[in-house]
Amino acid sequence: MMNPIKLIEDLFEDRNLSDANLRAFCEDMLQRLSIPINNPGGIYLPLITTTSARYAAFFGQMTNAATKKAVSEGLTQTMEANKKVMIDFISDLQNLVKFIFRETSATYQEFYPQGMTEYHHATLAQLPMLIQRYLNAANDHLIATNPAEVADLVISINAFNTARAAQTTVFAEVETLQTGRRADRKLLTLQLTTNMLTVALNNLENPDHYNNYYNPSYLPLTDKAFSINGLIAPGATITAVNEGVITQSSTVTLYNNGNEDLLFSVSDQPNTLHPTYRITIAAGNEDHFDDLPVLERYYVIIQNPDYTATGKWKVKVG
Repeated sequence: MMNPIKLIEDLFEDRNLSDANLRAFCEDMLQRLSIPINNPGGIYLPLITTTSARYAAFFGQMTNAATKKAVSEGLTQTMEANKKVMIDFISDLQNLVKFIFRETSATYQEFYPQGMTEYHHATLAQLPMLIQRYLNAANDHLIATNPAEVADLVISINAFNTARAAQTTVFAEVETLQTGRRADRKLLTLQLTTNMLTVALNNLENPDHYNNYYNPSYLPLTDKAFSINGLIAPGATITAVNEGVITQSSTVTLYNNGNEDLLFSVSDQPNTLHPTYRITIAAGNEDHFDDLPVLERYYVIIQNPDYTATGKWKVKVG
């Protein structure tokens, strides 16, 4: 029977979930949310920003360099996309302003004193002044005759300003001092729950894509039969499945769902291919390890030998 109460529970409220695993899960999720293909149009920017702040309040400085880089790149991509939309809109309005006020008029000069050149070549430090000047001119001269255009201009400016603010503040937030308070952990686990539910709403009846956003092997009481999938950057080596999930009796099935050959390994070290237990799987194919070697611990490691393209993978543990 369906139990709707489950939808309002804190998914990460578990005494068996250690701070170390919570940290690893959070950093992994931030990386996954920041990957452009997982964050179309920057739709998860609010989740990234708030999760980073909650992370900072509980753990303090974000030491994971890969996470920092991923979040930074994700925020920068979102900011640049919104910047382009805004500049393109200002460019599109140029003909309207010319038609209404004539290019030689003083009013036109309020909008475009140097044409579009200064907007296209402005630094991020210069843009706020230029944007405000343009908005002032629009409110003075266009809002009466073209209110819809001014409204759309304001929307594009606000989107850029929001993305820019997130980009410039997120790492200031993650540099705060560690507190370790119970309340801070609770805020973080609730935010991670919000992330999971938000992503779930965007991927209803599409579990394979939903699995791209988190790694269940960090969590306690993980069902030993589970699957996880994700992306691997060009030239990267990643730990796809962590210690504590696989035993010698497990069956590990490996899928290469991308367009480039990938190297898979069962290893006793994180982020390190085993010298013996490794296989190359061609694009679109799958393989498996039925009889695992006797190792002290088990990880699944994936390497993308292609330095130009992102790979796509899936691992099923049974």
